[in-house]
Amino acid sequence: MMKFFLIVCAGLLLVTSAFTQVESIRSQGYTLPQFSFDALVYASGDPKVNRLDVYIEVPYENLRFATAGTQFVAQYEATVDLIDESDVVVGEQSWTESVQAASFAETSSRSEYSLTQRQFKVRPGNYTVLVQVRDSETRKAVRQKRSITVRDFSAPLLNMSDIMLVNQLFEEGDRKTIVPNIGANVANLREGFYLFFEIYNRVGVDSFTVAYAIRNEKQKTLTSSTMVYLAPGERTQAFVRIPDPQLPTGNYLITVNITPVDVKHFPGLMATASHILTVRWRGVPPSVADLDIAIEQLRYIATDAEYDSLKGATTEEEKVRRFREFWQKRDPSPGTERNEAMDEYYARVAYANEHFASFLPGWKTDMGLVYIILGPPDDVDRHPFESDTRPYEVWYYNRFQRSFLFIDQSGLGDYRLSPLTPLSDVWQIYR
Repeated sequence: MMKFFLIVCAGLLLVTSAFTQVESIRSQGYTLPQFSFDALVYASGDPKVNRLDVYIEVPYENLRFATAGTQFVAQYEATVDLIDESDVVVGEQSWTESVQAASFAETSSRSEYSLTQRQFKVRPGNYTVLVQVRDSETRKAVRQKRSITVRDFSAPLLNMSDIMLVNQLFEEGDRKTIVPNIGANVANLREGFYLFFEIYNRVGVDSFTVAYAIRNEKQKTLTSSTMVYLAPGERTQAFVRIPDPQLPTGNYLITVNITPVDVKHFPGLMATASHILTVRWRGVPPSVADLDIAIEQLRYIATDAEYDSLKGATTEEEKVRRFREFWQKRDPSPGTERNEAMDEYYARVAYANEHFASFLPGWKTDMGLVYIILGPPDDVDRHPFESDTRPYEVWYYNRFQRSFLFIDQSGLGDYRLSPLTPLSDVWQIYR
C-alpha cells in the first residue's frame, strides 16, 4: 500500500475563472486560491469499471491562515465533480481539509502545500473532471477542469494505466514511498524524476520494451530512451527513472510505449500513455509558459538597455538569470519567496490574452497595453450596438483623471485607441 510523503514543492497550472467584464476583475482580485490537480485512471479489479484517482495540491501561500495558540491554521473546501459527455454529473465528492503551519513563514511558503486524494469508480468513456477549491476564511474560490478518457483495460492483451509523475522514490524492502509531482513541473530536479504506471499483461510473456520520448509543443523529440522491463504478472507496478532532461522553460509531453520484447510473435501489440510536463523556474508565475515570450512581454516596462540585455542572452541559464535580476530590482518585498510585482504583471498579461485577443495576442493589442500598464479601469462605458457609430468603449481611470476611447472600426472586435486618446497618455501616467 503506497502512501504519499509530502516534502517538496510542485509547480502550479493556474487556471482562473473567466470573467466577462473588464471591471469585474477589480472585485475578484488576483489572490484567488490557486492549486494543481491531476486525474489518473487505473484498473480496479472489476472489468466493468475503473478507478479514477483525483489528487489536489494547494500551496500554503494561497490559503488564509489564522492563529490558534502557537499554531497557524487554515481550512479549504474541495469539491470534485465527474461529468459525462451528456453533461450529467455522474459523481461528486465534497470535503473540508484543515491545514496547520508550524510558523508564520510557512503560511506564505510556496514549498509547503496540502495534498489530498479522492477516488471514483467509473466506466470507460469520456468525462470532464471539475475541481473547485474554496478558502474557508475568505470564501474565495477557483475552479479548474480537465477532459479525461477512461480506457477499457479489460479488452486488450496488453495495456497500461495513466502515468503519475514522481519527484522522489524511497525504497525500504518491498515498501515504496513516493513524493508525487501533481503540478507536473520538472524544473530544478537535478536528480531527475520517475514515472509510475501499471502494466496490465495478458500476453503470457514477462519481458517488455519500455520506450519514452519527450516532445515540445512543435512535436519535436528532445530526448528519448528505451529499456527492458520485467512484468511477469497480470498487473505490475512500474517505476521508470527519467534523468534530468534539462529542458528550457515551456510545456512538453512525455509519451511511454510498451511492447513485448519478442515483437515478432506479437506484431502491432503496444500499450501507450502520455502526460504533460512543464518547466517553470521557482519564483516565476505559473502563467509564464515560455520564457522567450515572457521576456518579449516586458517591452512595456523594460528600459531599452534592459530589454536588449534580456534578448541578448545566449543560453537558457543566462536568460533565466537576467530575467530574475530584472524582477529582483522591482520586488516590493525582497527576501520573500513571492515577487508581487512580477505576479501582478503577468496576471494582467494573462487577463489581456484571455479577453482582448483579436488579430493579435491580447497583450499586443491597444486594450492589452493599457490594461497591463495601468491595471483594470475604475469604470467602463460600453457601446457595442450603436446604430449610428462604430462599436466603442470608454475606460475611465478616475485615480489618474484619465479616460481612454477604444473604437472597433472593423466590427470584428478589434478595438483600437482613438487618436483622441493617444498612447502617449499611457506613457505619461506610467513614467
